[in-house]
Amino acid sequence: MGGEPVGPAVLEGEIHLAYRWTTGPATGAFLTALRDRGVILGLRCPSCRRVLCPPLEVCPRCGTETAGEVECGPGGRVTAWTLVEAPTPWTPWEAPYALISVRLDGASTDLVHAVTEGARRVRTGARVKAVFRTVGRRVGDILDLEGFAVE
Repeated sequence: MGGEPVGPAVLEGEIHLAYRWTTGPATGAFLTALRDRGVILGLRCPSCRRVLCPPLEVCPRCGTETAGEVECGPGGRVTAWTLVEAPTPWTPWEAPYALISVRLDGASTDLVHAVTEGARRVRTGARVKAVFRTVGRRVGDILDLEGFAVE
């Protein structure tokens, strides 16, 4: 027959699939509290007494199932940060903003989010306060907490 060997055909394209997944009880309660009450929830470990925020179903330190919701914040202290000054198309925030780890009042662990007000004033140890979407615009996701403002 002759000629060049024929390899596999390649067809390029995109498949878009709509899907949903469960948040589970800990994250579900966290997101519902953001949406319905404008509060940040943690869960207490009954064994080591740490408050995990964001909440986890099992304490990573001692392996005990967590229980007992605790309202954390709305204020806290920055434990780590980086300033973003260039526009980035993949984030919901306009530059400048700071990506932060924040230890909310009442929590034993850090929450990662953004400072959207006063980003250039962020420093380790700076006090920040949560900024929530207005009632009626909340949808039950992490961006119901729009970010933090430097106090």
